[in-house]
Amino acid sequence: KLKKKLQGRKQKKQQLRRRLKKKLLKRKQKKQQGRKQKKKQQLKRRQRKKLQPRRKQRKKLLKRKLRKKLQRKKLRRKLPKAEEEAAKKRAEEEAAKKKAEEEAAKKKAEEAAKKKAEEEAARKKAEEEAARKKAEEEAAKKKAEEAAAKKKAEEKEAAKKKAEEEAAKKKAEEEAARKKAEEAAAKRKAEEAAAKKKAEEEAARKKAEEEAAAKKKAEIEAAKKKVEEAARKKEADRIKAAAEIAAKNKQLEEEAIKRAEEELKQELKVEQLNKEAEAEYKKKQDEAVKKYEEARKNLEAAGAEFVSREEFDKLKADNSKKTGGA
Repeated sequence: KLKKKLQGRKQKKQQLRRRLKKKLLKRKQKKQQGRKQKKKQQLKRRQRKKLQPRRKQRKKLLKRKLRKKLQRKKLRRKLPKAEEEAAKKRAEEEAAKKKAEEEAAKKKAEEAAKKKAEEEAARKKAEEEAARKKAEEEAAKKKAEEAAAKKKAEEKEAAKKKAEEEAAKKKAEEEAARKKAEEAAAKRKAEEAAAKKKAEEEAARKKAEEEAAAKKKAEIEAAKKKVEEAARKKEADRIKAAAEIAAKNKQLEEEAIKRAEEELKQELKVEQLNKEAEAEYKKKQDEAVKKYEEARKNLEAAGAEFVSREEFDKLKADNSKKTGGA
């Protein structure tokens, strides 16, 4: 009977150990899943943080380009009040969203820490219970051995009573085990419901994040369209100004051509006048030469002698000397 009792207790211990092992394995798996989910969330947050400064840099670059273009053409314009208010509202919404995300992350971290502490406490409790049971079993074993040595003679009479007591005890233990199993099942159901609820909350949060991302994308596309429209408008203004400048240049060219034609006419007139003056001068010169030759002929006919320039200078010098001596 003692052997049977010991075997039954060993079997119960083994069953309890298996249950504990299964529970610990399940908890480890849940922890691993939770860690993986946390890692994924952290990666997503990091990617968002990385993308945010890039978007800000793109916006800044676009703004700088617009400012430079406006400075070059001296057509800087201020944004209307409605757009400034819209920009302020967007900034406030983004700040509120960030704050909500930070609070949610903080709450999750607190819940995870709380859960971890509860799991550690449960593990310690299970270990303490196992150690206590082991000590009780060893003590019971010793007592049983002592009782078997002392009460060999009284076993026959007390066998019936012991059998009845053992049956009652077994029944009580079975009921206790059944209650424990029901409690474990209820606890498991509660944990599954909590996990399901958590998964639903995660899905809702992901959906909200996707909607927010789509909204941001739409806003960025609208801003891009505005920039493109402004660029088109500026290009049209530039083409118009170029056409006006071309028309002015054409007009100036026509005026320059007219002036050149007038100057050419004046030059031709001056050349003609010069030619006429030269012809008159030549005519007068010819007449003077003719008169000179006629006069010379008349003088030669009268008996006059013509001297060269050198001889004339000598005669003049002699004459001056004579007049000076007299």
